Amino acid sequence: IFNAVRSKLVAGVEYVSKYLAALHDGGDGPDFNGPNTGGQKSTNIANIIDVMNISRQTPMMIAANLQNWDIVQFLLENGADPKKLTTQYLYTVLHIAIEYGHIDAIDIIFQNFPTAAISVDSNGETPIFKAIRSNNVAVVEYFLKYLSAVNGGADGPDPNGRNTVGQKSTHIGNIIDTQNIYGETPMIVAANLQYWDIVQFLLKNGADPMISTTEGAVTVLHIAT
Repeated sequence: IFNAVRSKLVAGVEYVSKYLAALHDGGDGPDFNGPNTGGQKSTNIANIIDVMNISRQTPMMIAANLQNWDIVQFLLENGADPKKLTTQYLYTVLHIAIEYGHIDAIDIIFQNFPTAAISVDSNGETPIFKAIRSNNVAVVEYFLKYLSAVNGGADGPDPNGRNTVGQKSTHIGNIIDTQNIYGETPMIVAANLQYWDIVQFLLKNGADPMISTTEGAVTVLHIAT
């Protein structure tokens, strides 16, 4: 299935996943004229498409790194788990989508698995830190809107306009003031990188400029001056 993903062909990935699912179900292979089609998924297909290589990457992670977002969408729709973590950095497919600034892929992940937003990497960082480092205000805003909705007790933002960043959740302060193992908040990270548009955006949405790092007690105000 990894080779099928690298082929960049959704049809190839679909064929291989159906074939493997049929074998796991005890058959000789899929019947492409009847049962065992993509719309009639095997109960084993999630285990098949979430298999990991020696680097603990799933087929979906490979597809995301190759920016094959159609394949990412296909795998998600067939039960792939976006909360699976790699070994080295504890990244998920959401981290990868944020890194490339692919809002459509971020949307697909959030629509299917909104709790993927709270996964934590080896630095104690949730994906919002990755969004900050992308230096893309649109990605940060989109990400924050969803994360706010999830922490507010919903499954995601209201597509009709409620639960937007401008209409803040009561939990939004905790979300944007979360700290990594160094005591850095997303805003401190943005300030260190001199991403002042993002700093301004976070301030407007309630980020606390007085929170300090664990070492040196550095705040955003120290960095700005």
